[in-house]
Amino acid sequence: MDVFVEQMVVKPQKGKDYALKFLIALAAVILSAFFVIFLAIMAFIPIVGIIYAAYYLISGLDCEYEYIVTNGEIDIDKIAGKRKRTRLITADVRKFTAFGKLENAGKLPDKATIVDAADGSGTAFYADFVHGKLGETRLIFSPNEKVIEAIKPFIPRMIKREF
Repeated sequence: MDVFVEQMVVKPQKGKDYALKFLIALAAVILSAFFVIFLAIMAFIPIVGIIYAAYYLISGLDCEYEYIVTNGEIDIDKIAGKRKRTRLITADVRKFTAFGKLENAGKLPDKATIVDAADGSGTAFYADFVHGKLGETRLIFSPNEKVIEAIKPFIPRMIKREF
């Protein structure tokens, strides 16, 4: 039987994101005012371009994560501004060396790579494994019950006992 489960998680906005959005909007207003003052009638086209660029940059700061579990393999994609999809990581659940709630996580090796795809609002989970390109890796994510149930059958026996 094939297993396929997916979940969308919206990354919450932080103070840094709001500050960046404010700075982009402020820069757009200042540039538009500059063009109106110095170019007067010919300022229309640059102002439209500035407003579009500001909108594009601000909407690009909105981020979602998509978790896809397919037959023991988990893919995490980052979707920026609902228009650009980037694959963050693909991991084989059978190769997990640790899995559980983040508050129960053990110490991570110094040179480990952390892939944070959690929404920050609910209970976060972690998975430690060795990735082909990244080496020692800790994945932090916020799966719902369906995703956890899709992962459980593929987790190695030693981890299931602890989980």
